[in-house]
Amino acid sequence: PNLHPIVPAIQLSSAAAGVWTLSGPGVILAALVFRLERAPEITQAFTDFFWITTFAPWPTFMTQGFAWAYAVLSDPRPNPSIPKIFALVNIIVPIAFTPAIAMHVPKTGPVAWNGALSYWIPGAAFVLQLLIDSFCLANVVRIELAEGKYFTDIYTDTFSREEKETPDQNGLHANA
Repeated sequence: PNLHPIVPAIQLSSAAAGVWTLSGPGVILAALVFRLERAPEITQAFTDFFWITTFAPWPTFMTQGFAWAYAVLSDPRPNPSIPKIFALVNIIVPIAFTPAIAMHVPKTGPVAWNGALSYWIPGAAFVLQLLIDSFCLANVVRIELAEGKYFTDIYTDTFSREEKETPDQNGLHANA
């Protein structure tokens, strides 16, 4: 409620960038196996490119998490739809992604592409965040549908099932 319009725009643009962040490495793997007769050096370059492009673009997910957290924490209602723990998860977990910024420098060790700080901790944190976010958002949808609402409106207007759509003289719905 009364959230600045830039916040959902940031979240949406981060989510859109995240889609390409996740599908881009898949395209790299598809190109890798397209011609299996390539030299091993080319195959190795493709796999290195795959791993780096999989974990290096963490800022898109960090931005999305921070936008979610800001939206939840700025909700002034006494009983907000989304619990504050959702915001805390979306602040703390993306910070675990930051060691991946150095994954392209060392070839071995905890910050390497397969190290604990660049791969295992960010990967586990991402899965944890995905599960918690999915559970919280599904719960919000379930509660609001039970209350007769269509969705959580982040702007000042509220839409609910009580509002009847009335067709105008052309048969179009005025409220649509």
